[in-house]
Amino acid sequence: MIRSLVRTAILSILPAIILLALDTKIDAGQIEQNHTEWVQHVLASIRTVQPGMTRRDLLSVLDPDGGLSTRTQGTYIYKHCPYIKVDVEFFRADRGATEKPGDRIVRISRPYLADPVYD
Repeated sequence: MIRSLVRTAILSILPAIILLALDTKIDAGQIEQNHTEWVQHVLASIRTVQPGMTRRDLLSVLDPDGGLSTRTQGTYIYKHCPYIKVDVEFFRADRGATEKPGDRIVRISRPYLADPVYD
Protein backbone atom coordinates (compact mmCIF):
# COMPACT_ATOMS: atom_id res chain seq x y z
CA MET A 1 0.00 0.00 0.00
CA ILE A 2 2.69 2.51 1.03
CA ARG A 3 4.86 1.44 -1.92
CA SER A 4 1.96 2.03 -4.24
CA LEU A 5 1.40 5.51 -2.83
CA VAL A 6 5.10 6.38 -3.12
CA ARG A 7 5.22 5.09 -6.71
CA THR A 8 2.09 7.06 -7.60
CA ALA A 9 3.54 10.20 -6.01
CA ILE A 10 6.84 9.82 -7.88
CA LEU A 11 5.10 9.15 -11.18
CA SER A 12 2.92 12.22 -10.61
CA ILE A 13 5.84 14.52 -9.80
CA LEU A 14 8.29 13.23 -12.43
CA PRO A 15 6.58 14.82 -15.47
CA ALA A 16 6.48 18.17 -13.68
CA ILE A 17 10.21 17.94 -12.93
CA ILE A 18 10.98 17.08 -16.57
CA LEU A 19 8.85 19.96 -17.84
CA LEU A 20 10.52 22.35 -15.41
CA ALA A 21 13.97 21.23 -16.59
CA LEU A 22 13.00 21.67 -20.26
CA ASP A 23 11.43 25.06 -19.54
CA THR A 24 14.65 26.21 -17.84
CA LYS A 25 16.67 25.34 -20.97
CA ILE A 26 14.19 27.21 -23.17
CA ASP A 27 14.35 30.24 -20.87
CA ALA A 28 18.16 30.21 -20.90
CA GLY A 29 18.15 30.15 -24.70
CA GLN A 30 15.63 32.98 -24.81
CA ILE A 31 17.70 35.02 -22.36
CA GLU A 32 20.78 34.49 -24.53
CA GLN A 33 18.87 35.61 -27.61
CA ASN A 34 17.57 38.68 -25.76
CA HIS A 35 21.11 39.61 -24.71
CA THR A 36 22.36 39.24 -28.27
CA GLU A 37 19.54 41.40 -29.62
CA TRP A 38 20.25 44.04 -26.95
CA VAL A 39 23.94 44.18 -27.90
CA GLN A 40 22.98 44.52 -31.58
CA HIS A 41 20.67 47.40 -30.63
CA VAL A 42 23.41 49.10 -28.59
CA LEU A 43 25.93 48.88 -31.44
CA ALA A 44 23.40 50.19 -33.96
CA SER A 45 22.52 53.05 -31.63
CA ILE A 46 26.16 54.04 -31.11
CA ARG A 47 26.84 53.79 -34.87
CA THR A 48 24.28 56.55 -35.44
CA VAL A 49 26.86 58.97 -34.01
CA GLN A 50 29.20 59.94 -36.85
CA PRO A 51 32.00 62.43 -37.53
CA GLY A 52 30.53 65.77 -38.57
CA MET A 53 27.71 65.56 -36.04
CA THR A 54 27.66 67.89 -33.03
CA ARG A 55 28.26 67.30 -29.35
CA ARG A 56 24.50 67.87 -28.91
CA ASP A 57 23.81 64.94 -31.28
CA LEU A 58 26.28 62.76 -29.39
CA LEU A 59 24.60 63.52 -26.06
CA SER A 60 21.31 62.05 -27.27
CA VAL A 61 22.95 58.60 -27.17
CA LEU A 62 25.96 58.91 -24.86
CA ASP A 63 26.89 60.62 -21.59
CA PRO A 64 30.30 61.95 -20.55
CA ASP A 65 32.34 59.42 -18.58
CA GLY A 66 34.06 60.48 -15.39
CA GLY A 67 37.77 61.21 -15.33
CA LEU A 68 39.84 63.64 -17.36
CA SER A 69 38.56 65.17 -20.57
CA THR A 70 39.05 68.38 -22.52
CA ARG A 71 36.91 70.34 -24.91
CA THR A 72 38.56 68.57 -27.84
CA GLN A 73 38.55 64.99 -26.54
CA GLY A 74 36.74 62.81 -24.06
CA THR A 75 35.37 59.39 -23.21
CA TYR A 76 31.63 58.83 -23.35
CA ILE A 77 29.46 56.02 -21.99
CA TYR A 78 26.31 54.52 -23.44
CA LYS A 79 23.29 56.00 -21.62
CA HIS A 80 21.91 52.60 -20.63
CA CYS A 81 25.17 50.86 -19.62
CA PRO A 82 28.22 52.69 -18.19
CA TYR A 83 30.53 49.79 -19.17
CA ILE A 84 30.13 50.51 -22.90
CA LYS A 85 32.36 53.40 -23.97
CA VAL A 86 33.73 55.34 -26.94
CA ASP A 87 36.50 57.91 -27.22
CA VAL A 88 35.59 61.06 -29.14
CA GLU A 89 37.61 63.92 -30.63
CA PHE A 90 35.97 67.29 -31.38
CA PHE A 91 36.62 70.39 -33.46
CA ARG A 92 35.77 73.49 -31.42
CA ALA A 93 32.84 75.60 -32.63
CA ASP A 94 34.59 78.72 -31.28
CA ARG A 95 37.79 79.71 -29.48
CA GLY A 96 36.39 79.32 -25.96
CA ALA A 97 37.67 76.80 -23.43
CA THR A 98 34.32 75.33 -22.38
CA GLU A 99 32.46 72.57 -24.18
CA LYS A 100 29.77 73.80 -26.56
CA PRO A 101 26.78 71.89 -28.00
CA GLY A 102 27.92 72.96 -31.48
CA ASP A 103 31.40 71.39 -31.24
CA ARG A 104 31.81 68.97 -34.18
CA ILE A 105 32.84 65.33 -33.88
CA VAL A 106 36.08 64.68 -35.78
CA ARG A 107 36.62 61.05 -34.75
CA ILE A 108 34.76 58.44 -32.72
CA SER A 109 36.33 55.15 -31.67
CA ARG A 110 34.77 51.73 -31.89
CA PRO A 111 32.72 50.90 -28.79
CA TYR A 112 34.64 49.04 -26.10
CA LEU A 113 34.05 47.68 -22.60
CA ALA A 114 35.70 49.17 -19.51
CA ASP A 115 34.84 49.85 -15.91
CA PRO A 116 32.99 53.10 -15.26
CA VAL A 117 34.97 56.06 -13.91
CA TYR A 118 33.32 57.92 -11.06
CA ASP A 119 34.50 61.38 -10.04
